[in-house]
Amino acid sequence: MLNAIPTAPPVPPPVERQEVNWHTIEEQHQEELVQEVSELVHRRLVTSALEGEFRSVMELHVRVRSIVREILKVKLTFLQSLCNQILFLFRLSKRAKSRSC
Repeated sequence: MLNAIPTAPPVPPPVERQEVNWHTIEEQHQEELVQEVSELVHRRLVTSALEGEFRSVMELHVRVRSIVREILKVKLTFLQSLCNQILFLFRLSKRAKSRSC
């Protein structure tokens, strides 16, 4: 048996050193901070709007829409009933005409 000479493991490619660009890092942190502050301001604006006069106006608008929806349902039911009655009378008159001929 031949004495095998162990081979060295493959050498990984050299890692390129990247220079730390502090200006870029600072800009990224600044953008993240601006984004977080913007989200907090937006949440606060929405909260204060919902807590203020806007909320009562919005609730009134929702109630009015609900009432209008109910009125439309009643009108639709009435129109369906009226159409059924007209259709019934039309069929009744057709039968009367066919019997008289």
